[in-house]
Amino acid sequence: MLLDLNKIRNKINWTKVWHSAVNENIELLKQTTLADQDVINAIIKKDPILVYNISCQYNVQMSTKTLAKGCYGEDRNNIKIIHWNSPSKYNIRIRDADYFKNIHLSYVNFDGNLLRQKLHTCSQTEPVTYKINYSDLCSSFRAAQRV
Repeated sequence: MLLDLNKIRNKINWTKVWHSAVNENIELLKQTTLADQDVINAIIKKDPILVYNISCQYNVQMSTKTLAKGCYGEDRNNIKIIHWNSPSKYNIRIRDADYFKNIHLSYVNFDGNLLRQKLHTCSQTEPVTYKINYSDLCSSFRAAQRV
C-alpha cells in the first residue's frame, strides 16, 4: 500500500501515531512481535485517509479471495504489478495464474552475474566512417553515446 506522504508530513505527528499503534496492538495482542508492516496496517485500519489510492492495476492480488479480473479485465497487459506475498498465493488456481507464474519464473531465473561481466568489447580506435553498419553493435553503442 502507498501512504499519502503529504498528509503524513503536514497533518499528523507520525512518531506519535506509530507509537500509539504499537502500544495499542501490544495491549491487544500481548506480544511485541509486530513487524513494521503490521504497525502500518494497524495505522491505516485506524486512519484509512492516510492511504494514497491508486488503480488496482498497480497491485493485482493473486488470491482466490480477490477480484483480480476486475482490475485488468480481459487484457493482461493492463497489469502493472502482480502481488504474491506468500507461497500459498503462488499455488492458487485462478484464471491467468499460469501466465503470471511463467513471467515470475523468467525473472527468478535471470542470472544477475551476467550484468557484472562485459559481454561485448568495442575497440576505441575504430575508424570513423560515413557508412553505417546497422549490424555492428559497436557503431550502435557509439551512436548512443553521441546522443
